[in-house]
Amino acid sequence: MFAHCREAAIALGSLVEKHRPEDSFLTGERWARASKEFNHFASLDLHLEEKKANGAYLPSDVKIEKMDAECLLIFTKALAKYADELIR
Repeated sequence: MFAHCREAAIALGSLVEKHRPEDSFLTGERWARASKEFNHFASLDLHLEEKKANGAYLPSDVKIEKMDAECLLIFTKALAKYADELIR
């Protein structure tokens, strides 16, 4: 599910860049900042083994749960709405 949401964000980014010049404030700051924060959360599943190995957390605590997936789905929907508004 996390991978699908990341793929959706990539597709949304392509749409924003297609409809707006890359050097605009809209893409360079507004969209870039929103997608950066999204990508940070959406990549959590890619870093679980690394987080377990570094010893900062109990290995049993390092996991993705239903609430994480639900939160990412909400973030993905919000990012899609934001992209839609930006390209109008």
